[in-house]
Amino acid sequence: MDSTPAYAAALFLNPKFRFEYFKTRWTTKTLRQYQKPTLAAIRRLYDSDYRNALTETALLAIQAPKQDEEEEEIFDAFLNKGKKPKDEFEA
Repeated sequence: MDSTPAYAAALFLNPKFRFEYFKTRWTTKTLRQYQKPTLAAIRRLYDSDYRNALTETALLAIQAPKQDEEEEEIFDAFLNKGKKPKDEFEA
């Protein structure tokens, strides 16, 4: 697991876990030191392989939001005031 961030990325990308998994499970002194390097490795993986790879579905969603989606965006903006993600990785 040290040679590739794939396992950590899989946990991170699971909406149920995100980075909270590492914060709650990697609590021993030995594992806690790997939290920041693991997040950095996942970020590098995202930046190198996925940042510029918008899917066709994502492009369509950006271009033509539906009325229900607009209402959800307003609600999300209210809930997440001041927490605008920089990119999909942050979202």
